[in-house]
Amino acid sequence: MTHIWIVLALSAAAADDRRDAAAREAQKTAAYETAASPANASLAAAPGSVDDKDARVGQVIFEGTSKDKVGTASLDWKSGTSSFRFKASGPIDEKTSEAVPLTLEGFSNKASLELAYSKLSWGKVPARDIVEAKAICRRVGLSFDKGECFEDDIRQRSADDADAFRDYLHLDDPLWFWGGSLSGARGAFKWSESISAESQKASHNDWAVVARAGLFTTSFGFVIASYTYEKAFTGKDAQQICAPVAAGASSLKCQSVVVGAPTEGTAKIIRLESRRLLSSGVAINPFFQYDTVTKRKSVVVPVYFLRGDKGPTGGVRGGWRSDTKEVSISVFIGAAFSLTPQ
Repeated sequence: MTHIWIVLALSAAAADDRRDAAAREAQKTAAYETAASPANASLAAAPGSVDDKDARVGQVIFEGTSKDKVGTASLDWKSGTSSFRFKASGPIDEKTSEAVPLTLEGFSNKASLELAYSKLSWGKVPARDIVEAKAICRRVGLSFDKGECFEDDIRQRSADDADAFRDYLHLDDPLWFWGGSLSGARGAFKWSESISAESQKASHNDWAVVARAGLFTTSFGFVIASYTYEKAFTGKDAQQICAPVAAGASSLKCQSVVVGAPTEGTAKIIRLESRRLLSSGVAINPFFQYDTVTKRKSVVVPVYFLRGDKGPTGGVRGGWRSDTKEVSISVFIGAAFSLTPQ
């Protein structure tokens, strides 16, 4: 009987710890959104939004393009402050209208797979501080365990209690972001060893691994460092070759020919970036990249101000590359801006 009581006591304590952690996670997320988001700005794309009461959201998206003849399926899942993504694409069969990115024999040509994970995390709060925070909630008539006690609610009743509540929950502790992704793709190549040689075909697999870590600051938004290791094949550029249609003829026949097999290259890229919302419709994402293999450096500064249904989706991008020494400015439209990489 003693053993049963011990097990029950441990189970109850574990349940209390999980409930306290969830409540504190909601408090931290609320503090994070208040600091990160200007007035009327939406952070729905950030993991752990307090707008998600059950903290679990999933969606499946299917897309197909007749022009590129590629079908894509994406599964996105968010649980608390963790986000997962699985994305697969493959060529669309003209006869069956099916897209098959992967078979038992491996990747299909023009197919790709991506698996990504990211998480927001904070340090652990001592149990005695949780007890003190709960006591403040009870004193002002709110329930911490039911998720009804937040700093703003307490501040409406007592500024001193709100300050103490913030200290006990360590709401000013650093907010960390970390994650990574693994992706692979298969490409088909066609080339000739020389202008007069028979054409050859081959398929090769590309793959990349990305690791990221970052820290949220009120001044710079998310400051994130990442490292990418990539193996990829690159085909040669096509050449326009012209020859007489027959011996002694003055007319020429021209064709586009790729001379030389594709080459495999390795990229090891270090990236440092900042992601920040400046207002409800304006955001910036400046980043610096350095490839340790080619020694190439680049600086890119996207400024988002074109707004879509899910937030800023486009704007103007300026850039510079060390190999060409050129400065470029372009207009872009793409995925909605997010404080964390997707």
